[in-house]
Amino acid sequence: MACVLGYSNLIDSATLSGTWTNTANLKTRYLAQKATAGAGAYLDIDLGSAQSIGLLALVSTSITTGTITITAGTSPGGSTLYNSGALSIYTGTDFAKSFTVVSARYWRIATSAGGTIGRVFIGPTFKPTNNIDWNPSIAVESKTGILESLGGPEYFDERPNRRIMTSQWSWLTDAEAYNVLLAIQRSHDVSREVYLILEDTDTSYRGSTNFLARFRTLSPVEWPYLSIHSCGIELGELL
Repeated sequence: MACVLGYSNLIDSATLSGTWTNTANLKTRYLAQKATAGAGAYLDIDLGSAQSIGLLALVSTSITTGTITITAGTSPGGSTLYNSGALSIYTGTDFAKSFTVVSARYWRIATSAGGTIGRVFIGPTFKPTNNIDWNPSIAVESKTGILESLGGPEYFDERPNRRIMTSQWSWLTDAEAYNVLLAIQRSHDVSREVYLILEDTDTSYRGSTNFLARFRTLSPVEWPYLSIHSCGIELGELL
């Protein structure tokens, strides 16, 4: 069991086809703009060339029943390189699956039940040999405005809240620290999206702990021991 961080989402540069409709909406970060999948429909994703993929997620989806099947092959619709089998939908606004890295150009997402999807995340993953420290926290940040009148009653401008995850990797190798995590922070800054799977073997709380996010802060890579590095992480949910 481990924390998994997806990065370098490739959906925006991919060619999309299949039987989902309004798939151009999957290439925007406005999650209210939706693609639609019918029962038994599928989305084909052509990445242009073979890419190393370790995570795929449907973000802001209304699909709450049925199954999702993820496959990858050497031709469109193929499954020779990866086949997830039928995965049961879990409660939450996203559906995310991490797996051993697969190098493939062609991917397919098949849905047994219909619904809408706001975004697809497909990309490589950062999953170092040693897990995050056993002190992660997930908080809810309120963006609601509060105005108190002279007489004391309060008035509220209610807005969506967001999840915030903070933790620390304290046992990173040289390559994990510099070639991957530091490189991700440099390329993603505080604006580009990542995807958090807090616990990759969890089947009970993933609807609450998996979400699309960005770095809230860029944390320094520290060098407390010979060949051992540490780095904090703070992620804010993208709405």
